Amino acid sequence: MKGLKRLLGKRKKEEEEVRERIRIVKIEAPAEVRVSVRLSVKEEKPEEAPKEEKKRKFKLLGGKKERPEAFKLPSLSIITAKPFEIGDAEIIRGPYKVPGAPHSEIIITSDKRYIIRDPELTQETLAELEKALTQLFFLTESEEIAKALEDEEELNKLLKKLNVSPEVEYLIRRELFGYGVLEPLMRDPDIEDFQVPAVGVPVKALHRELGPLEVNIVFDSDDDINRYIEKFVAKTGSSVSLYMPLASLQLPEGHRLTVAYSRETTTRGPVIVVRKFPEKAWSITRIMQKKALTPEMAAWLWLAVEAKQGIMIVGPMGSGKTSVMNAIANFIPRDATIVTIEDTPELRLSHPYWIQHKTRESLTLEGRGSIDMFDLVKHALRESADYLIVGEVRGEEGKVWAQAIATGHGGITTFHAESPQAMIARLTSPPINVEKSLMTALKVIVTTGRFLKKIERDGRTVAVPIRRVTAIYDYNYDPLKDKDEITPIFKYDLATDTHEQVTDITWTTTAKRIMDLKGWSETELVEEYNRRVRLLQRLREHIERYEGTPLLDYAEVTRVFWLFQEDPEKAYAYIEEVEKRLESGKEAVQEVEAPKTYEEVPPSEPKIRILDIKPIGLSGEEEIK
Repeated sequence: MKGLKRLLGKRKKEEEEVRERIRIVKIEAPAEVRVSVRLSVKEEKPEEAPKEEKKRKFKLLGGKKERPEAFKLPSLSIITAKPFEIGDAEIIRGPYKVPGAPHSEIIITSDKRYIIRDPELTQETLAELEKALTQLFFLTESEEIAKALEDEEELNKLLKKLNVSPEVEYLIRRELFGYGVLEPLMRDPDIEDFQVPAVGVPVKALHRELGPLEVNIVFDSDDDINRYIEKFVAKTGSSVSLYMPLASLQLPEGHRLTVAYSRETTTRGPVIVVRKFPEKAWSITRIMQKKALTPEMAAWLWLAVEAKQGIMIVGPMGSGKTSVMNAIANFIPRDATIVTIEDTPELRLSHPYWIQHKTRESLTLEGRGSIDMFDLVKHALRESADYLIVGEVRGEEGKVWAQAIATGHGGITTFHAESPQAMIARLTSPPINVEKSLMTALKVIVTTGRFLKKIERDGRTVAVPIRRVTAIYDYNYDPLKDKDEITPIFKYDLATDTHEQVTDITWTTTAKRIMDLKGWSETELVEEYNRRVRLLQRLREHIERYEGTPLLDYAEVTRVFWLFQEDPEKAYAYIEEVEKRLESGKEAVQEVEAPKTYEEVPPSEPKIRILDIKPIGLSGEEEIK
């Protein structure tokens, strides 16, 4: 895009001449799938041209001895989703549209297809697109184009002047400022991530409720995928090349982009992977609404967080570790200084004294200037942090994190492992190498898991993925006996999809530690625990009664807990105030569930009946035979 603006700037003085000599030299749209437009200025030899005029033209083109036959500008390729016949499959979602992609319709079918219906590229649409691009890039003042390429609002004004149809305007806008044919996937809040795995292979998307889906988008060449890699990477302000073909970056929306450019490190073509993060931060009320944990479990974690106990959240990929960590940060006191450290910023807190760090890639080709997690954790110890939250421990930063919580900092982090025992074994082995003596600072282990729940939908039995906190453990390392003591306090029952308490909290080493720090007796500990349980139960009743309540919002829930820390009665009064506003209609009810943000088109969502549950790895919706 920058090269295009430079070329347009150089040709400002020749605009009048260019207007007379423009033509579109290439348009291709096989099977109404793709239109590739290459704009060029054809050189026509004048019958008699003065020598002075010829010299002037040559100078404007760089003073070359021979002028080329055509002055070509970079191509603008517009790709649309491939037409797809539904056949005998049933429509289980949609048709619907997502915000930001008003002219693309989405349908999800029973055979696990995610079908995007882009505007149809008829001959009339192609002709209008050709005319619009010609006017946009050649028959418009250079300054006006430059502004349009910098500001989407300016582009909108320019397109309105050109009087193009809404469909053509949508295709041009999403190509210049959006993500092209992948725009609906970027905009759909139910899509957690998507992958362009190879040339000629359909794009794969992971749906929040339905699992992996096949998308009717196929890139037919390396150049097509490379062009999209360049488009995505440019939005991050970085670059990618054959010399440095691998990149992991953060998109402007906060999503994580991972690419492999060209075929330098791949054999089947370039690769694009986008992991999307939720627009709304996960609050403890949203976690309870999803039945991932109970008020009793949340109350125990609340006490542990307030007492600055070391908390480790353990689970496999995609089991909700980061979401749980973000949610229990709700319990951190308002005046605490929080330092978070992540590769790609995912955490979204509401605290005023929040210092958010992220890693940095190297600044030179030699790999110098990089700042990794270990560097940031060491630096955080000098920032007077009350709480140190590390996105995920994978290397030697785990040792520094353990030292921090051993010296009195509150600490929360996540760890990729299948069980507490596996986590301890990896944590105390290379490359992390946390000394066993530092393990005494770790007090609470939370495990998460992902399962398939069988439900009945429109007469069919299918399985949808759910996430649950599977257990909360009390952990204690006895250095004299060199023994790990792992005691379950709460456990998840897979058969009934419920949680149960299996150990009295007063028997745990964490409880004894909290009583020592707070100066509480056992009776006072139980009383404080029950007070928090009652508030969380009240919040759960509220969210069950008021759909879309503001108390699902992270900032609002955090405010409730801060009020509770001042005076419990203030917290209850605030909840009652919100309920009065909701009942009187003065409080604008926010849509919280992602499917409800859609511009739904009938048929409506089918009613669901829960049957049973089975454990899974990471598979999605499957028909149960």
